[in-house]
Amino acid sequence: MSGNQNLTKDLKFMVSEVITLECEDFEQAMIVSNPIMEEEKQWQTYLNALALLGLERWFTERLSPGKIHQNLNSSQEKIGYFQFGKFKIGIIAVEHVLDEFISLPQEIFIQPKRLADFYVVAEVMEEEEEMLFRGSISQEKLLTITDRYPCKSSEINHFIPLDLFDIEPNHLLFYCNFIQFNLEPEVAPESSNCAKIYEWLKNVFESAWQPLEALVSPELSLSFNTRCVSEEIKRGKLINLGMQLNSRRFIMLVTVTPKPDEKTRVLVQLHPTVNDEYLPPSVQLTWQSKAGKICQEVTSRSHDNYIQLNPFTGKSGQKFIIEVSWNDTRIREEFEI
Repeated sequence: MSGNQNLTKDLKFMVSEVITLECEDFEQAMIVSNPIMEEEKQWQTYLNALALLGLERWFTERLSPGKIHQNLNSSQEKIGYFQFGKFKIGIIAVEHVLDEFISLPQEIFIQPKRLADFYVVAEVMEEEEEMLFRGSISQEKLLTITDRYPCKSSEINHFIPLDLFDIEPNHLLFYCNFIQFNLEPEVAPESSNCAKIYEWLKNVFESAWQPLEALVSPELSLSFNTRCVSEEIKRGKLINLGMQLNSRRFIMLVTVTPKPDEKTRVLVQLHPTVNDEYLPPSVQLTWQSKAGKICQEVTSRSHDNYIQLNPFTGKSGQKFIIEVSWNDTRIREEFEI
C-alpha cells in the first residue's frame, strides 16, 4: 500500500507545472523581506514574494498582461495576493510539501472580504531557482469543504487536503480567461437591472449575462451545445446568495427561442457552479408575473445536478420575474420579452 502512495506522490510531482524564477525576483523578494525582524515571518515573506513574482509572470505569459495588478506588499501577510482583472488570486507559498494537507489561516474565513476567488499552492525551491504549481482551488469549493469540515474556534489554521486541489494549471487559466473576456459584438448599457430578451435576439447582451462557456466546464458546455437548436440563444448569470460563510453561488441558465407572431419561448434552469456536482436541497426556482403572482415553482432535492421550470411562451413587451431562494435568502431577476 505504501508503495502505491509513494507512486501517486511521485506522479503528482512529475506533472506539476515548473515556473522559473529570475534573478530580479530574488532581488525584489530580499528588498520586501529584509526589513522584517522576526526570522520566521521574514522567511515566509521572502517565499511569498518569490511565489507572487513567479506566478504573476506565468499568468502574464499565458494571458493578457494588461490584466495583472501587482501587490508585492501583500507578501508580508500570511497569504500573498495579486489581481488578475476582476479576480483576486491568493498564493499559498510553501518551501516543501511534506504532508497531504495545506494550511490556511482561519482569519480569512471570519472576514469573507479577505477571501480570494482562487488559491494556488506554490512550492518554492530556492536553490533550484524555480517553483512548482502544486494545485489550485476556487473560493466556492474551499467554502464547501470548510462548511463540511469546520475547525474549532480555538484553532488558528484550517487544514485542507492537498488532493482536493486541482493540479492541472490549464483549468485555472481556462476559468480566468473565459470569464474575463466576453467577446460578444455588443454589450447593452446597464441602465436597468431588467434583462431585455428582445435585445438578446439582436445579439446584444447585458454584461452580467455571459456565454455558456464562461460559466461551466468545457465538457458541460459541449454537452449543451450538442443539443442546441440553431435559433436558440443561451445566456448564463452567476447568482450569489449572500456574503456569509455558508453562502452559495449558482448559475442561472436562460434559453430563449423566437416563435411566430412576436412570441418567444423561454426555458430557465438553475445549475451548480463548476466545482459542485449537485445543488443543495431546498433551493427554490420560481417564475412570477410582473405583479408578483407565482406562475410556476420547482424545488431541488438531494443529488439534483440541476432544476428547471417548464418552458413557457410570452409575447413581445411582456415582463416576468425569476426568483432563486435558499436558506431565507432570495435573488430576483427581471426580464422583458
